[in-house]
Order: sequence, then C-alpha cells, then structure tokens
Amino acid sequence: MIKLSFTQQAIDQLFRERYEHPHPLVQRRMEALYLKSQGLKNLQIAEILRMSRRTLQTWIHVFEKEGVEGLKKFNHKGQKSKMHAHTETIEGYFREHPPKSIQEACLKIEELTGLKRGETPVRKFLKSLGMSLRKTGAVPGKADPVEQEEFKKKRSNQFWRMPEKEKKKYSS
Repeated sequence: MIKLSFTQQAIDQLFRERYEHPHPLVQRRMEALYLKSQGLKNLQIAEILRMSRRTLQTWIHVFEKEGVEGLKKFNHKGQKSKMHAHTETIEGYFREHPPKSIQEACLKIEELTGLKRGETPVRKFLKSLGMSLRKTGAVPGKADPVEQEEFKKKRSNQFWRMPEKEKKKYSS
C-alpha cells in the first residue's frame, strides 16, 4: 500500500483545479486525488466516482512520481492508419482526380490500396492530407432567350400592373 503525503499547496491546487481545469478527465483525476488527500480509502473513492480501482491506482502512481502536473498530462499516441503507408499513391491520385463524394473516395482507395474503409476514417484521412470538401451548386440550364423576352413583355409585366381583382383571375 502506498502512503502518500500531500502538501497544503498540493491540496489547494487539487481542490481548485477539480472544477476549474478545462479538461473533464483532468478534473476527474484532481477530484480523485483530492478525496485521497482527505483520507478516503481507494475503494471508497472508486465507488464515489464510479471508476475502477486499477485506474485510481494508476493516477495515484502518476501523482506520486510527477505531482499535480503529472495528472494534467495525456500520453495517448493513438494508432496510425494503414492508409498512411499509401499516402503518396492516394494523394497523387486524388490531386489529379478529386473525388466527387466520400463514397467515391472510399471506392477509389479500396481500388488503389486494397484497404476497405468506412466514410469517417476516409474523411479524416483526406483532411489530414489537406483536402477539404467543396460544396458546389448546380448551374441552371440555359433558357430560350426569345421565350424569356416574350414572357417578360406579355405576361409578367401585365400581371404585376393589374389591379388586385384581376390578379386573382389569373392566379387560380
């Protein structure tokens, strides 16, 4: 069993940062260690905070080695996607032939690399390459200019200049 000794300065910092720190996980760590500083046992703290005793023990070891500042660190590195091994191939192809949709990008990546991935990982991967979605609008087809002019002269101007009673006749 580890016997921790808490300085008054550390207790004050734990007390303050359990609510003031911007990251919720750090707040939770501070709360756990603050409760430990108040003499509660690990089992009681784990029950109060609804967490495993093993996680609490890990946080206590971090506090023992590095102090309050150690509780603020995150050492999660994540896992590299297998798509990163094919970055040059994928990026080169998409720079020449930009995909119209994420679905199309998923299919092309599968064709190029043999890796089948969902839309979310592909979207994140493309963003990491500096690519972004470009929303485009449809361009309306060209109208017949002769008919447009005829409509403007005959129908539309007359309609707007009619008295309200006559407009009702044409609108129904």
